[in-house]
Amino acid sequence: MSVAFSPEASAELRRLVSEFDEANPGVAVVWLPAQYDLLRSAKGEAVWSEVQPERWGVQVMSLDVLPTEGNQVLEIDGLRTFFAPGKSGVTHVTIALLDGHLQVQV
Repeated sequence: MSVAFSPEASAELRRLVSEFDEANPGVAVVWLPAQYDLLRSAKGEAVWSEVQPERWGVQVMSLDVLPTEGNQVLEIDGLRTFFAPGKSGVTHVTIALLDGHLQVQV
């Protein structure tokens, strides 16, 4: 499993890590499951509504709060990076900075 950073993303992540004020800062790259909300129909039946689809997330955060069991913490471009591909089936991603936003490219 591996993660790569575009030069622009690496620079932005370094800036964010340098400004982070909690212990053990790093980059988290995670596969997030879909989010559902349970609603009731007019007849009172349960109806599940997808609020957010499955997606990738990337952010700078304290690595102390993340479960490292079964996931990798990698050193990439001098940045400690937590990679949790979950059930995505993906083994390599690239983080890019597009329109000022960090995005995961598969």
